[in-house]
Amino acid sequence: MTLPGVLFAELWQLLIPHTGDILGQPWAGRNAGEFSEILRLFTTEPSIDIPHEIEEYLALGPVSFTCSVFDVKERGFVVMCALDEAAMMIHPAFPNRLPGIARRPTGMLVAMRNKRTSEGFYADVPGVGLVIPKGHLMSRVRPNDREDASGTDLSNQFEHLIVLEHLRQGRSVRFVVPNPTKIFVTPDRADYVGLAPIAEDRNDLRFITSERGGRPYLDTQPSIPDLANRIQSAVTALLDDGAGVIVLPELVSTSSVANELAAVLKARGSASGPAIVLAGTGASDVLEIAGARPHNEAVLMTSGGRILGKQRKLHLFNMDNARMRDCDITPAVGCSMSNHLEDAAVGTELVVYDIHGLGRVMILICEDLQQQTPGGDVALIARPDWILTPVLDISQTEGRWTHQRAIEIGRKTLSRVVVSCSGTLGVRKARVDRLADALPLVNIGICFDGLVGNRAKLVVGTGAITPDRVVVAWESETWDKHRIKLVPV
Repeated sequence: MTLPGVLFAELWQLLIPHTGDILGQPWAGRNAGEFSEILRLFTTEPSIDIPHEIEEYLALGPVSFTCSVFDVKERGFVVMCALDEAAMMIHPAFPNRLPGIARRPTGMLVAMRNKRTSEGFYADVPGVGLVIPKGHLMSRVRPNDREDASGTDLSNQFEHLIVLEHLRQGRSVRFVVPNPTKIFVTPDRADYVGLAPIAEDRNDLRFITSERGGRPYLDTQPSIPDLANRIQSAVTALLDDGAGVIVLPELVSTSSVANELAAVLKARGSASGPAIVLAGTGASDVLEIAGARPHNEAVLMTSGGRILGKQRKLHLFNMDNARMRDCDITPAVGCSMSNHLEDAAVGTELVVYDIHGLGRVMILICEDLQQQTPGGDVALIARPDWILTPVLDISQTEGRWTHQRAIEIGRKTLSRVVVSCSGTLGVRKARVDRLADALPLVNIGICFDGLVGNRAKLVVGTGAITPDRVVVAWESETWDKHRIKLVPV
């Protein structure tokens, strides 16, 4: 017998070469005379496997119902469409969705739902990929113009299932699905996003340059313990202010600092209510053996101090010599005209979090947002509800690369994109010492809503709170309509 998720993936691989034919002729699919009977078999199957009669149908064997499709490949498409329709009953965005009937999903569908709830996918098929729920995991208002339905792509034929192909070049995707009864964010808190620059002033970050093997490197180190104390103060204050999603910037922390924050939050208990905290990024405790360098690593935790996982940066950044001069960073000896590569180890795994109340959450650290592979590619398939991006950059302004990329990736994936930036580089570029003296020239973040209105908000620091912090109410209908324009970098 065959599990339903495995069957969908195997048929997917079989039909990809025929995508043009499916659209051009078109193939019967949901219009096949036997479609309703096949759907009934899926929705009433008591075991965990696909019904035996489905296997007979695909093998052109005897079945109990009348058929109008006789080509093996076209029958495979009918079965995929029926399985996709059945999967609506267990899609996380539609809880208890049973159209026209008042009963619970059957054994096969329950088994599929339980596997996704525990592992994040319906099936992991070697040589093919992961079968996952298509689209957002949270039920939200859907746009009138579904741009993702355009083009010649097999995935456009299905509403509730999709195949996320295995990554190549040594990279992988891993799903983390916390227990929804213990880890969740309530809808009222999910609409409040907390940002804090943490590194606010000129010397809050130390920039150390070096040269190895003829190549210049740039290492960024936070001022500890000052920033560690600032992180704890900012996060606890943002939680008390009602933030349900907190995103701190890149390279303002370390793994040890994140662990200290987790201990502080654990001691506070649940007084602030459920929320998630992306505690910035920083050097990992574990060094890469080959280069003896730490990873640039983000730590995601709950408001109660439970660490959900870590995301390592997948793409290192090259700071060009012009930007280094703008920000008063001394280059390595003999390398004044060269770009300086981020001095860190490279991560290989992209982690996707399915969090009850928020949906599917991806973390793309700075350059990972800019690069299409793997973050952009996975986002186009997985369609996360949220993309959280800590960056180390100058002011977040209209036309900045983060603004343009947030619009580009957000409107294609229909995601909420949150960019969180520190203030140090912007302060240095402004030739002042404090963030308060650089405002309003330095913005500390960007929020973009790709689902409702394609609208963006530039987040400005207050300059009046210590540590500086902002809670953004997600009211995107009041934000600015997005536009992409070229500006000097």
